[in-house]
Amino acid sequence: VLEHINPDINPRLSRPDYGRYRRLLAPGTYTLRFLKDEYFTKTIGNVNVTGGSPTEVDVLLAPVNPEPVPTLSEWGMLIMALILLAFGTAAVIRRRRIVYEGRRYS
Repeated sequence: VLEHINPDINPRLSRPDYGRYRRLLAPGTYTLRFLKDEYFTKTIGNVNVTGGSPTEVDVLLAPVNPEPVPTLSEWGMLIMALILLAFGTAAVIRRRRIVYEGRRYS
């Protein structure tokens, strides 16, 4: 809460497992800053807090170095090659059977 920065008041920390946080504030309008190591900081302004019920602000922080999109693994490539080999073999056998039976191949 940028409006309440004071060296005597520690910033509110979230739970490390879920990132949940809670901050008691008097009614008013605030600017919130969300930050975590290895994530881009996000600032949200004009958060209106009213009395009587909680004000919820859900934030999703983007990682600075996102994980690469997974591609097919070596096992995946091997399985795909075996499937293609099976279908290719079946097609060749079918074509030979058609030729041996005297039907015209088209």
